[in-house]
Amino acid sequence: KYAALSYVWGLVEEAPSGEQLPDNVPLVIKDALKIVQELDIGYLWVDRYCIDQTDEVDKAAQFKQMDAVYSSAYITIFAAA
Repeated sequence: KYAALSYVWGLVEEAPSGEQLPDNVPLVIKDALKIVQELDIGYLWVDRYCIDQTDEVDKAAQFKQMDAVYSSAYITIFAAA
């Protein structure tokens, strides 16, 4: 069971590297994590962290499957503003 987050990346945000979340996680992701915890959902899928942003081939393949990611999520959190 997982939630998915749909949002627009900021213009100056850098892609993450490594296995852990950086100290400067965007507020929209922090808010989504709070929602996931409150709803007792075990995981949050966020494209910028769940898709390897350094591998263009893998990234393109993952983007083609995003419909399945969102449709299989228990909930999708949509950040409109």
